[in-house]
Amino acid sequence: MVRIMKICYISIFCLLFFCTTTYADNKTALYKLGIEKSADQLVALADSALFKKNRPDSALIYSLILATKFQHKKTLTIEEKNYTAIGYNWCGYIYMFSFFDYVNAMDCLIKAEKYCNDKKLQISIAQNMGHFI
Repeated sequence: MVRIMKICYISIFCLLFFCTTTYADNKTALYKLGIEKSADQLVALADSALFKKNRPDSALIYSLILATKFQHKKTLTIEEKNYTAIGYNWCGYIYMFSFFDYVNAMDCLIKAEKYCNDKKLQISIAQNMGHFI
């Protein structure tokens, strides 16, 4: 009985160790992705993941990276604000139509509207918000 308990404890420890190591590696890889890729590349990756590969989870990750890419800056340029708005708009779209998470969708769309300076993008955000009515 004691031998079985030791095997169980060792198995649980190994499982937890490998899972946390994998999580840390993935977190580091995502951080590097956000730094190394340009905003245009992140938009292309999100577009490809969502519409060509039908992977909304990956598209959401790319969109969130895009939305938060410039958050460390105190003042953003108009282009950076628009990329942030694009990221939040896509997150809202993905939350709404892929995951049916309407609370997070509206939260993202409100953030997108806050950052947006482009008329065409404002129309896209308004259309996505219009799906709630």
